[in-house]
Amino acid sequence: MWARSVEVMLACWLVMSPLVFHRGAAETLQWGIEPIAGLVVLLLALTACYRPLRGAHLAILAVAAWLVIDGYLAVGGQVDPRDQNRLIVGLLLAMFAICPSEGSKPPVGWRAFREGGASS
Repeated sequence: MWARSVEVMLACWLVMSPLVFHRGAAETLQWGIEPIAGLVVLLLALTACYRPLRGAHLAILAVAAWLVIDGYLAVGGQVDPRDQNRLIVGLLLAMFAICPSEGSKPPVGWRAFREGGASS
């Protein structure tokens, strides 16, 4: 579950990042990308904590790809900290999204064997 906690923290950063990296009035559409992505990541990370929907965190890969592609295409010739933020957060989200929810525990079969549920 530690990966879901990191995803929640990154989602909070995405929601707050437009306040850190100011955008001009001409870029109002661009201002909404990070908060929308952050809210979607937050929803998916919290949904993945519910056992029947524990695979929901894999949908974060789509949001991460969107952030990486948008950040990469926007960089073009001029390097902008806002776009670098999207790129880095997108890569971090992709890295944590592939971590299983119970990644710090042994596999289910091993746990069953250790608890005496499996016999040889």
